[in-house]
Amino acid sequence: MTNAGLISGTGFALDLSGTTGTVSNSGTIVGPTALRLNSGATLAGLVNQGTIIGNILNLSAHVLTLSGGAGLGTYTGANGGQATISSTLANVVLGGGQLVLNDRVDVSGHTLVNSGASVLLSSIVSVTGNYAQTDGTLVAGIGGASVGGAAAGQLVVSGAASLTGGTMAVAALAGTNLLAGDRYTLIAAGTLTASGLTASATGFTATLGTAPNGTATDLILTLVSDYVGGTLGTLTNSGTLSAATAVMITAAGSLGTLANTGTIIGDVVNASGNDLAITGGSGGTVGTLAGGTIRNSLSNLAFMAGDLSLGDAIDVTGHTVANKGATLILSRDVVLTGAFNQTAGTLVAGGHVLSVSDAATVSGGVVSAGVSAGGTYRVGDSVTLIHAGTGSRYGGATVTSGIEGLSATGVTQGGDLLAVAGNDYVGGGLDRLDVTGTLANTAGGATALYIAAGGALGTLANSGVIAGDIVNQSATILAISGGTDDAPGTLTGAAGRLGSITSRLADVRFIAGTLLLNDHLDVGTHGVVNSGATLLVNTAITITGSFSQTAGGLVIGVASASGYGSLVISGSASLTGGAVTLRPTGGGALAAGSYTIVSAGAGLTASNLVLTAAGYTVTSSTIASGGHTQLVLTLNTASTGTTGGPPGGGPPGGGTPGGGTSGGGTDSGSGPGSGGNGTGGTDTGTGNGGGTGGGVTTPGGPSTPTPPATVRYAAVGRAQGGRPWAPGPPWT
Repeated sequence: MTNAGLISGTGFALDLSGTTGTVSNSGTIVGPTALRLNSGATLAGLVNQGTIIGNILNLSAHVLTLSGGAGLGTYTGANGGQATISSTLANVVLGGGQLVLNDRVDVSGHTLVNSGASVLLSSIVSVTGNYAQTDGTLVAGIGGASVGGAAAGQLVVSGAASLTGGTMAVAALAGTNLLAGDRYTLIAAGTLTASGLTASATGFTATLGTAPNGTATDLILTLVSDYVGGTLGTLTNSGTLSAATAVMITAAGSLGTLANTGTIIGDVVNASGNDLAITGGSGGTVGTLAGGTIRNSLSNLAFMAGDLSLGDAIDVTGHTVANKGATLILSRDVVLTGAFNQTAGTLVAGGHVLSVSDAATVSGGVVSAGVSAGGTYRVGDSVTLIHAGTGSRYGGATVTSGIEGLSATGVTQGGDLLAVAGNDYVGGGLDRLDVTGTLANTAGGATALYIAAGGALGTLANSGVIAGDIVNQSATILAISGGTDDAPGTLTGAAGRLGSITSRLADVRFIAGTLLLNDHLDVGTHGVVNSGATLLVNTAITITGSFSQTAGGLVIGVASASGYGSLVISGSASLTGGAVTLRPTGGGALAAGSYTIVSAGAGLTASNLVLTAAGYTVTSSTIASGGHTQLVLTLNTASTGTTGGPPGGGPPGGGTPGGGTSGGGTDSGSGPGSGGNGTGGTDTGTGNGGGTGGGVTTPGGPSTPTPPATVRYAAVGRAQGGRPWAPGPPWT
């Protein structure tokens, strides 16, 4: 029997007795009882590719086989309600095809068997009796209520449910939004066995499990991904979503904002033509997108705000990804198919590259290299931030290194945007840093060299010019060497201004070579030590901390009697070795008089210093002034002979040296001059008043010519004490 039209009845649409072959319906069969099989009747099967509205009653003891077709066949009640399929004397078998079951089933004492059909449950279907599935598919449409009952797609079995084969498939009803963590009861049964069952879902990912429900057992579906099939303003994720497709927006769906402060691992698919907006975390919370692809090829994608770690590829073919205010931190090299436009926010490359197939435009916001703080970088080192196509423009980009202490500038090469280091940066271990030319901050910053807290620099060897600040944030001593007397290394600020050297956690030590010092120093509670370098100081240099000199030299440049170099020290000062020299600079000339070259706020000691001023004898003294102790050098009248004997003693002529400070007499060349208060010398000039001595000088020693002004740092006296005289060559 075949029906392609309408069969209806006020009581029974089909009332069958005896033996009937297969009834095929592709039309409509409708009635209070759409089909009755009378006692003893047999029916080969009912194949329904249309709609059967009304009860189905099997009064025989023969199995009733119901099937669907290639298209959905529907079993339902009037006006969308449920009818009843009753077969209390035999099983009902769902034999094959696709069918929608919207009828109650009464097989009391028997079983509803699915042996190969694809059965869609669009409502709560009750089975009085048992249910068994050995093959086929049971499809539950879900959406709406959660645990305890579903708005659609639930099978409630009064007896035992046994699913030993086939598939349990779940599909979302039209217009439904499903969220991770939602749970749906698919089957509720007196007892339940689910072994050998395959689970599947369309558009989302879920898990199947069993759970007790009083004396019954339920088959529970738990969503582990998000699904938007309707309209949803904001989808919020604060936990972890992990699925092949973690977020699905269907063609009919519409999502305003994906607010991700947690972790989304897997694809994010927007199959609609509606633009998608994504936001991230704040206050130290970073949302994560990783392990998949953001597929948004029918519309634009915008990152609006918040912090996001981006490890997903992005496909917006024919459209644009816009950063309008978010902080995007690349967790790997990211490939973007489409265009990229940043008007605000920050793109942090983090050592990775954003590769854009079309043009990239950055008209605002920041592009940060995000390089490792543990690396070492030199001026001019570069990294690629964005690699993009023809027509790319980066005129509005503010490019930074992403780490404290390293300046950077943005440079374009073709369609690429690069970050170029503007100063030297030491973030790890480096034995030696050589500066032979000019080291300056090319990004316009003040810092030329930055040593990070985790860095360690062995020696800064500067035979060139460091024109900018030096910052040592590490606890490793900063050792600096210089150039030669003819070509000293220079330490100065940017554009020739006074600079600074900051090392509050460790000493600064000048160990060798010659250095022009035009930097203030801040070493906190630590010290500045000159242990072998020659420091040229032409202006007042402040030292926050202490200062000591054990060797080397301190050369004070004198432009005038009131304009000359000096050290102003907040802590203590100790000069116990090496030389201190005054020399003219800047077209100036030395003049007799006193020069305050060191001022210390916490005490000052000076001993064993060689004092030099070409053409003059030099005396030293320490005085207290304004809470500071000062080292003052006094230049006496120029001499045409020897510029003074050894400290506190007469010249080599047979006398016994005294113990005062050096004299400064004017000689005509017939004798070496007086040595303080000693007696017996023969001078034709007028001697200076030396310190209190007790020696006796003996005339007759040979005279020494005045050193020419071009001779560098020749010693003519000592700051304190003296050394025993011995016959021999003239004292120099």
